Amino acid sequence: MMVNSGGERCTCGQRGCLETYASASAILRRYKARGGTRAITTEQIPPLLADDRSAAAVWSEAIEALAQGISALTAIFDPEEIIIGGGLSLAGPALLDPLRAATSLRLGWRDAPPISLSTATSRAGLHGAGLMAGTVLSPEPRASYAG
Repeated sequence: MMVNSGGERCTCGQRGCLETYASASAILRRYKARGGTRAITTEQIPPLLADDRSAAAVWSEAIEALAQGISALTAIFDPEEIIIGGGLSLAGPALLDPLRAATSLRLGWRDAPPISLSTATSRAGLHGAGLMAGTVLSPEPRASYAG
């Protein structure tokens, strides 16, 4: 989903895709591109938000991109709930609180759907593949970005 026409090039060949701004790997890549040096993993970025301008900027851009995508999908599909998965779901309140607020601002004409985090975290794709194959995987222990 495009969230920034003319934005950064995505691995799919297009520009401004949501994945380019709001995936865990994109956040770390963009942080380093801005000269950020204090985080070597995406998990280390949320604790830096208060005193690292690069971390705060890429995090804010990721939140805005996600809110734009969620708002568009809500307008089209009217979902009952939005569930965020993948490695980014480990960010907890550092992700959920600003994302809920930004999404609500964009959906002034209606209430935003509840937004929650998947318990499958970064193994969501593996769980889905396992379910399709008829195999159930053991749950991964839930970690936290805050460490």
